[in-house]
Amino acid sequence: MLRRRRSLWLIVLVGVATACATKDAMTEATEDIAELGDAPTLSDFGGNAPRGDTKALDTAQDPTRPVDVAHWDSGPPSLDTGGTPADLSGPRDALVPDMAVPDIAVPDIAVPPDVETADTWEDDEPPSEMEERCLTSNGEWDPDGELCACPPGRVWTHVGCVGPESQGPLSWQRNRFDLRLSGGLFGTTLTLRLYIPFGSGPYPVVVFSHGYQLAPNDYRSYAERLASWGYVVVMPQMPGGLTNHKTLKEHLTAVLDWIVADAEDPMGELKGQADKQRLGMAGHSLGGKISMLVASEDSRPDAIFGVDPVDSVGNPLAINPNNWPRVIPDRMSDISIPLAFVGETVDATCSGFACQACAPEGENFVAYYTHAVGPALAIEVLGANHMSFLDDPNCGLVCSLCNDRSDDPAVTRAVTQKYMVAFFELYLREDGAFSDVLVGDAISDDVAGGLVTVERKNGFGDLE
Repeated sequence: MLRRRRSLWLIVLVGVATACATKDAMTEATEDIAELGDAPTLSDFGGNAPRGDTKALDTAQDPTRPVDVAHWDSGPPSLDTGGTPADLSGPRDALVPDMAVPDIAVPDIAVPPDVETADTWEDDEPPSEMEERCLTSNGEWDPDGELCACPPGRVWTHVGCVGPESQGPLSWQRNRFDLRLSGGLFGTTLTLRLYIPFGSGPYPVVVFSHGYQLAPNDYRSYAERLASWGYVVVMPQMPGGLTNHKTLKEHLTAVLDWIVADAEDPMGELKGQADKQRLGMAGHSLGGKISMLVASEDSRPDAIFGVDPVDSVGNPLAINPNNWPRVIPDRMSDISIPLAFVGETVDATCSGFACQACAPEGENFVAYYTHAVGPALAIEVLGANHMSFLDDPNCGLVCSLCNDRSDDPAVTRAVTQKYMVAFFELYLREDGAFSDVLVGDAISDDVAGGLVTVERKNGFGDLE
């Protein structure tokens, strides 16, 4: 009997160990596939959840940006695992990634709580004025009704009208592409993270560059916010270490070359969704500087959004100024496109042995703004430090080198992303309604609340 019990326990233990090993192997394989980008996982699809049996909503906003809510009539389909990324060229309703997921009930688009649908009206309760304007005779929600249409600067999502402080109405897919560059002994490979909105593009493109010793994933929420508002986002992983700034500028220029070429191919990596005629750049710290450096020589960028950009060389081996060019002050006169800078001054100075300020005075966002010759905006987030803008501001050794902050990093990221979306809506889509977020009553509220200070010059925010 004792031997039989021992046998039973042995069978149970072997079964548990086998199940755990199988689970770990499946998890590891899934992560490997997601990293390779051959078969996107559910986490690579972002934005609003698919909704069943909903109607496309049209808010009469900018016709170049579809704002209908995505839906799959029969629930989320499954994802093609044949190694080819899903085709993103068609309408969002036709995109059916072949991924099996649990059958989860998702409610239809929420009607404001004070509005009843037609089939719930009592015979002795005539519909209100809002009900008459917001609902058709069939009881369907009508966003074109006078009281129901979103006001300027806001768009329809599955939760109603939202502004740039929230995720936009579009879903998106995250892909990876390795861009091979010639030059040097073995050449260089840049890994590009691509965020491509579903829907009927083409969409404006924003190239977002990371800071020194950081990576695209440190700014993932920025790409997701832009993609949800209908922007193709390209985030290159630049080489780190002692790579000089001239080389980084050439790499970023090569990324622009690739975008322009790929945009011509409906079957390319960007699936015909990229509008090469509307190109914005953004970047944090060194990424902001390299974006400015490119724009000083390249006429293709239409607007630049700098997140606490830093012009300093930051390398004791930077002997040859041709390899470590500065933007401030001389090259600023070569940049006439609209510029917006969101930054901080906590890290403008530092004290102590071998101190190196993370965003030195005279080389920070204030200096960029001071020397700007075109439309320019400068917003200081009070209490933030140089790393407050990252998704994880406590990122380890690199983040620990900066001064202590007194802000709430989540609030800092939220307002920065709000300003970023409004800036590109204003200057890539030329939608003047979004100027209020940057220079009107909306930002005045942020100033009054002690969150930011703001300055503008040279007609920033005034569309001709």
